[in-house]
Amino acid sequence: MQRPDANDDHDGTATESTDSGTPGDDAKQTYSGFGVRRSLSQLAGVVRNDPADPQAIANLQAWVEGDIARIERHLDQELVGQRILEIGPGQGLERAHYLGLRNTVEALDMDAAAIGFDPGGWKAIWKTNGPGRMVKTIGREALVAHRLRRRWVEAVGGDEFILPTRHQGDICTWSNDGDPFDVAVSWSVFEHVAEPREAILATLRALRPGGVAMISIHNYTSFNGHHDIRSFSGSDDERLLWGHLRPATESFVEPSAYLNEWRLQDWRELFDEVLPGHEEHLGYPVEQGVFEAALDGPIGQELTDYDREELLAVNLVYVGRRP
Repeated sequence: MQRPDANDDHDGTATESTDSGTPGDDAKQTYSGFGVRRSLSQLAGVVRNDPADPQAIANLQAWVEGDIARIERHLDQELVGQRILEIGPGQGLERAHYLGLRNTVEALDMDAAAIGFDPGGWKAIWKTNGPGRMVKTIGREALVAHRLRRRWVEAVGGDEFILPTRHQGDICTWSNDGDPFDVAVSWSVFEHVAEPREAILATLRALRPGGVAMISIHNYTSFNGHHDIRSFSGSDDERLLWGHLRPATESFVEPSAYLNEWRLQDWRELFDEVLPGHEEHLGYPVEQGVFEAALDGPIGQELTDYDREELLAVNLVYVGRRP
């Protein structure tokens, strides 16, 4: 069973963690800083859920276009000629390319990145994130990424794949040397941030007054909010369904990244405070009925401390203007 964006191999983060999965001061290890074996397992999942498949391309395009429409409603104009910051794009820069067709895009990520044949970039990834991330990056490039970029350009337009201006750093401490941004976007990043409030406030500070923030979060209490690689690789093991929330299966789950464990109500309270007048959009699994049925059985009986809304919602999207 897969998340709605299982074919979207987005794995960038903007937080500080160690290989143990807990925040640490000694290392800036983020997503995939957890060894070669598990990186290879994740890479195998990427190949099985081929993000360059035409249907996967169409799904991602529709997703991005939906988010663009939400941004435009708050901008009160088309998303054209804007200065955009994407936080935590990871190795896949498909969204940045699409946004960059008609805007200027800069990207900020804690991780080093390498696009194409880039031995220097691979060395930086090894130093920053360890051999596991480097192996996954090289494998993803060889098996999927080049084809994905070509098909993405064919689908959304452009003469060639547009790379954003990239910065490496932590949003909480990053100093923007240019003008304030008109728009800030992030997909599946802030659930990995140890201090979400500070990170969101820093994101808003990067915007001009009236600028628009669009933050999409992978919900911790969703069926695969644990970020166990097996769940993203097509595993049907029922122990992974909300496994991190169920005492009987908690020890079976192996999170692949640091998670701050914020629940839906935590995010609602934060955005009510810092982004008044925002919109909230909840995204649910493609096969929602399957998960509703699971909650009607023994699994649901183990999850009585959670409500249906927070258990079924996979993506939490918040869009609003900086005051």
